[in-house]
Parts: sequence; C-alpha cells; structure tokens
Amino acid sequence: RAHERHPPPSGAEPQCRAPAMALQRTVAVLGDGVALGTGCPLGKSFVDDIQRALEPYGVDVLNWSREEQTATCCATEQLDDLQAQLKDTVATSSQTVVVIELGVHDRVFLGDMLEQTLQLLVKVVQNMNAIPVIMQVVPDDLDQRVAQDLGAAFVPAPASVVKQFARDPNHPFFPHPDAHK
Repeated sequence: RAHERHPPPSGAEPQCRAPAMALQRTVAVLGDGVALGTGCPLGKSFVDDIQRALEPYGVDVLNWSREEQTATCCATEQLDDLQAQLKDTVATSSQTVVVIELGVHDRVFLGDMLEQTLQLLVKVVQNMNAIPVIMQVVPDDLDQRVAQDLGAAFVPAPASVVKQFARDPNHPFFPHPDAHK
C-alpha cells in the first residue's frame, strides 16, 4: 500500500503541467530602401509608423529590409535565410504577417522575372504558415495581380504615390519620402 497512488486533493493542479505562455503576434516587413525609410527623417519611415500603431496591441514588428534589395534576390540567393527567419518567427508567434514591399529595383533590371519571384515569395510565406501581404509601391497593377492570383492580402499605394507615378511613370520609380503618410 505504500506505493499506492492517491489522486491529488480537489482543486490542486498537476505538478507536471507547464504554465501556458501567450505567443507574440508578429509583423515582419520584407522590403528595400523604401521600407528602411531611406530619405525619411529618423523614426518617420512607414515601418516606424506601423510599429507605433501596433505597439499598444502587443504586436512585435520586425524589419527584414535591406537597401536595394530585390524580390529576385530574396527568392534565390537569400531564400534559405528568409525561410530560416520565417521558421524561427512562426515558431514563437501566434500569428505572423509578412509584408512584402519589393519590386522597385526588379522593375528596372529584372522586370521579366518580377511576377514569378513575387509569386514564389508569397507561396514561401504561405507554406511557412504565415500570412503574406503585398504592399504596392509602384502602382502598375503587377503587385495587385499577384496578390489576387494567390489569395494574398494587398495594400494599394497611397494616392500621393499614384499621382506621383502618373506624372512620371519611369523606372526606377521611388516614392517621395513623405508618400506613406
């Protein structure tokens, strides 16, 4: 009888159960100099604005952007790194949203590959159990078409960027630094 198991007292929690931990919600921005805020005053980029807006809701904002980054490079040379970042982020987040803000440089040098590389990036994000959001920077409908074809969320370019592009639709097209407001 010394080895007989007795149920825990009523209302007692089993000792082997780990405490439940709330996972962080995360927004990661995968972009180029526009996402970095090139030309914007310090703390005034659109990623800074996103961070200020989401901070009260406990959302972690990561900026995976690089100056002059291309969608093509992300979908080829940097794909393994991107997948590793996504895997780590998804593992520690209850929900991961990846904002894809790429294509400014691709339109100049790799325009014929841009649609395919954006499609690949969206599929990678979806396959890693994250939510892709394509952010339009160049209002030429390519980004919107990819988002619609793959069921990704889409954020259109602000009206100020659309007007700027209508006045000067040449590539490379860089939105004015205040365009995200």
